[in-house]
Amino acid sequence: KGNATTVNMKINDGTFAMICGGGVLESDCTTVNMTINGGTIASIEGGGHAFVKNGMEVGSAEIGAESPCHVGTVNMDINGGTFKGTDYALVYGGGQGYSAVDKVVMTVDNADMSDNCYVTAGGSNGYTGDAEVTLGAGRSVNIYQGGNRGTVGTVKTTVDGATINNMYLGGDSTDSGVKVAFTGENPAMS
Repeated sequence: KGNATTVNMKINDGTFAMICGGGVLESDCTTVNMTINGGTIASIEGGGHAFVKNGMEVGSAEIGAESPCHVGTVNMDINGGTFKGTDYALVYGGGQGYSAVDKVVMTVDNADMSDNCYVTAGGSNGYTGDAEVTLGAGRSVNIYQGGNRGTVGTVKTTVDGATINNMYLGGDSTDSGVKVAFTGENPAMS
């Protein structure tokens, strides 16, 4: 358990299997500020990482905003770096598992996300309220999706010079495991 008002994280170089901005299991953060300028990253989550609720593993249908693993706002600025994992790389604005994020503001600019990298506005299995994503100039993004699994309120995506190989305003339709529900407006792109 842990609570934090503001978490500030800046990565300039290094190799990371996983970066989690919002804590693990039961944590509450008001604001997570992540700045990625370089390095090699296999997985990054703006929100928290929680696989249990009351000691039991849960599925995405049971996940909501009341999660004990909570982040108010995630500000994620990706200004460089290489996103590459063994099979694929993951960039989630929201969290993982039984986690909740109220708001995500993500900017991707000049990062190498071309090698089987999934960039997702929301999280994987968690709850994400609202997400605003800007995909700026730089190298290509292999896969962009509004949500992966779980629940997302609204997603606003702006493409401002990025090259995107596969774009799904909802979830990646080629993956049968992707089941995302949007509770707000339909995903939007400009």
